[in-house]
Amino acid sequence: MITANEINLLIYKYIGVNNGYLGDFNYKSHREFYPLYCNLDINPEVIEGTTRQRFIKILTEADNLTQATIIEGILEKYPVSYFPNNQQSKKEAIKSTLIRVVQRLKNEGELAKLSQQTERPVKDNLVTNIKKKLQIFISSTYLDLKEERQQAVEAILRNHHIPAGMELFQAANKTQFEVIKQWIEESDIYMLILGGRYGSIEPTSGLSYTELEYQYALEINKPVFSIILSNSYLHKKLSYNPNYNVFEEKEKERYQHFKELVKQKMIVEISTIQDIKTEIGYSIRDLEKDHKNNFQGWVRPSDIKNYTLESKGERPNSYEISPSEKNVLFGIISVQDSPEEAVSAYYLKDKMEKNGYSQAEVNIGVRKLLKRGFIEIVEEANYQGETYIAYDITKEGGAWILENEKEILSID
Repeated sequence: MITANEINLLIYKYIGVNNGYLGDFNYKSHREFYPLYCNLDINPEVIEGTTRQRFIKILTEADNLTQATIIEGILEKYPVSYFPNNQQSKKEAIKSTLIRVVQRLKNEGELAKLSQQTERPVKDNLVTNIKKKLQIFISSTYLDLKEERQQAVEAILRNHHIPAGMELFQAANKTQFEVIKQWIEESDIYMLILGGRYGSIEPTSGLSYTELEYQYALEINKPVFSIILSNSYLHKKLSYNPNYNVFEEKEKERYQHFKELVKQKMIVEISTIQDIKTEIGYSIRDLEKDHKNNFQGWVRPSDIKNYTLESKGERPNSYEISPSEKNVLFGIISVQDSPEEAVSAYYLKDKMEKNGYSQAEVNIGVRKLLKRGFIEIVEEANYQGETYIAYDITKEGGAWILENEKEILSID
């Protein structure tokens, strides 16, 4: 567990205290900190006291792994660059100490979990007890909401789920809409970001493609939630660039009708772009808690398949995977500078297409590997601080590669 000296180091030496309050936390930002930076469902408002007193109580009463997660969240919220230049060298030294504390807490937490485990048979409903990664389809108009879509992608990744649809459908046509429908069907949750625009019109129905997507999600009973950008948000966005197309001009009546339809379901209206990440986290957790939503999700094969194979006397990593999966794995490891490096999704697709693979082959291989748990989607940043989506080979994927080295190296 974390010691009193380590708590004092974190609070008084790293974050800082102002008039008895923790750093620049107010009650609202303290409540939002846990889901946004820690992916924890903690409500500090049930505890009396200042933000500092609430934080200390939560931290001291948490288990080792939760304590480690909270410290990591603090280091993300308050990077060394947040502090004045004349304090940064001292903060860097404290950060190094806190990172060692985090590692110790994680090790202690894992040992505690192992000591509590006992051998027991796998039950038929094992999958219901395993944490699933949910696939969440993001729908919106495109050009006017690029920044908001990126915030949504980051929020979904931060909550350890999988964003879908992201930037794939910039122009709309009927063939493409059939593809979009398939993505919606295969996703666990449909999420709409509604700004001030109605979007491109589908000629046959006279409705926008965004509304058609929304109606299709309702038609197939897909769990839906929507983020609506408030009028104050949209006017502020327009003030930054008066020439920007923020509000609908041609289809005002259809837009208003669509907005009223959206308001009949689960919605959150936001006033700042920072609210997107917070509210998406809350909405996902609310849907997860609703037992009517029997999400299929994505489950690592190591949680189920390896047990099944071992019980049959088979090696967990000896099963076959498809040619498209092998090609994607080979594509990733062939551009890695180190085994731990994640590879940009765009760079992988570009390289494989240059080597003669179609976009469909790449997408199918990626989706199968994600489902199998051999790769995962991660968020990386370049030297300019800009984020991008990348693929990282998991422990299970790496084990399969080592077990099937000759098969992978035989790929041209």
